[in-house]
Amino acid sequence: MKKIALMICGLLIFANVASAQKSKFTGKWEYWWNKEASKGFVVELKEKNGKVSGTGSGFIPHLYDAEIKPTKVIGNSFTAKIADDWGYTGTVKITISGNKLYWRVLKSKRKGSFTFPDKLDLKKVK
Repeated sequence: MKKIALMICGLLIFANVASAQKSKFTGKWEYWWNKEASKGFVVELKEKNGKVSGTGSGFIPHLYDAEIKPTKVIGNSFTAKIADDWGYTGTVKITISGNKLYWRVLKSKRKGSFTFPDKLDLKKVK
């Protein structure tokens, strides 16, 4: 009886841990300066096995894409290398809180912010 109770208890603990490790970074977030003119910035992320990768695209979404290189998630944020279609690179810190995604470029090698923005607070749409 004790063995069965211990096994059930172990399974319940495992189920709680597995559900706590749910992928919170998989999804799509958007910010629009002018939605009618399709001017905005979209971040799409996929999280798997504690690592996240994806793209940030913008001004006219998918006019260019900045690849977010795979990196490890630490708590509710991660810091990743990014590179866009025009050869510009940088480091971005991405944090999630509720349905908001906070995009902060820590450093970059580019001219202006035409490709990926320096700082945005995006809303989850999917």
